[in-house]
Amino acid sequence: MTTLQRKLLRNLWSMKGQGSAIALVIAIGVAMYVMALGTMDTLRATQHSVYRQYHFADVFAPLKRAPEALVEHLAELDGVAGLETQVRAPLTIQLAGFNDPVTGLALSIPDGRQSTLNQLHLTAGSLPDALASNQILVSEAFAEAHGLQPGEQLAAVINGRFRQLRISGVALSPEFIYQIRPGDLFPDYARYAVIWMNRSALAAA
Repeated sequence: MTTLQRKLLRNLWSMKGQGSAIALVIAIGVAMYVMALGTMDTLRATQHSVYRQYHFADVFAPLKRAPEALVEHLAELDGVAGLETQVRAPLTIQLAGFNDPVTGLALSIPDGRQSTLNQLHLTAGSLPDALASNQILVSEAFAEAHGLQPGEQLAAVINGRFRQLRISGVALSPEFIYQIRPGDLFPDYARYAVIWMNRSALAAA
């Protein structure tokens, strides 16, 4: 062992406290990095599982006044494994005891049954009856913000028309895991709602 090597060892021994602290910080950093990677992998696996289970769509194409005959043409395109159309309309909700304006989005589901794509997970109640024109599902975040339960009534203006609606159930959707009003930076579950209703009823509105 040379003189310089012995000197290096003495210097390292005299700085053993600082060296141990540096090693501990590095070890903690590596451990946190490994934990973060594990968490990300778990989140990705959960995301893929939920999207697969509820048939989350890969492509969304908003159109206005598109003819229903267009569906057959689009379904024949290469790479299209499944296709489903949906009616969407803006709405305003009036809640008793809540004076702030509530806006939202109304989406259609096939009359009395689940959609083929973007299926809903019911947390309370049931799907609207096939022949009911005033029954709706509300998003869980909005329902929890106002303490809404199946059977309660809502007054809403859908596409300029006043409707008296009854909640048949509360639902979660893979499309609205992060429910936020367009243009907002943060979600406001009390002032932005997502509802689902039978396609024939929403189309008539």
